[in-house]
Amino acid sequence: MATDYEPSETGAQLLELARGGAEHAEVYSAEIDSTTIQFRAGQFHARETNLTHGFGLRVLRNGRVGFASTTDPGRVEETAEAAL
Repeated sequence: MATDYEPSETGAQLLELARGGAEHAEVYSAEIDSTTIQFRAGQFHARETNLTHGFGLRVLRNGRVGFASTTDPGRVEETAEAAL
């Protein structure tokens, strides 16, 4: 996943979108860095490293809790709508 965006801005955008329809809102952010190493017949074969950012939004609206999450910063509006 390309990181040509600022995670803190994405979280702030999620929170701003939730404020329009929620009584309370919380944004969660996670960053996962993973490395996979493959061996074949006892010999090194490949290594892959991935960095993933994810966001969750929990809202309270009309006494009910809603939650949605995404790892795609291009789906911020859709994620906020799903939580609401």
